[in-house]
Amino acid sequence: MKYITNWQYSAAILVLSILFTSFNGCGKTGHEVYPATGKILYQGKPLGNAQVTFHPTDPSGFVAAAITESDGTFSLLTTGAEKNGAIAGEYNVLISKNIVADNDITTVTDTQEKTNSPTSIMDVPVNPQYARRPKMTAAIPEKYAQPDKPLIKVTVAKKQNNYLFELDDK
Repeated sequence: MKYITNWQYSAAILVLSILFTSFNGCGKTGHEVYPATGKILYQGKPLGNAQVTFHPTDPSGFVAAAITESDGTFSLLTTGAEKNGAIAGEYNVLISKNIVADNDITTVTDTQEKTNSPTSIMDVPVNPQYARRPKMTAAIPEKYAQPDKPLIKVTVAKKQNNYLFELDDK
């Protein structure tokens, strides 16, 4: 059985958020969005190219997400909003960053290559040349990306919001 990793879950949420924005009419949430920026440090150093996602505790809320710059800074964008920021409310914050694991490459299995009568889309024969992709590993502890056990909780206020998240291995 294949499981979805936390970074895949977070990436899927970000992609779905962007797609939802594209198909949601004019892209209006119907809610006021307030500037929400911040910086992420890992072991005291800026954490660049990390994904930060604010998941609202209210099920009817809108997800806000960003990718950090090389200096660790980010500016949130809310699903369906016309400008950067987040809707006021309570959020669980998930942070993840993945890197290529020692240039190790994942390829399809011999069984997949020899399948002549696929029973599902996953069984369709694939040319290994195009199926090769690097294996990814978490660059920071996965505890920061656990949707069922969020370690960071914040409130977005009806004003300029600026956050500093200092992550460690503890």
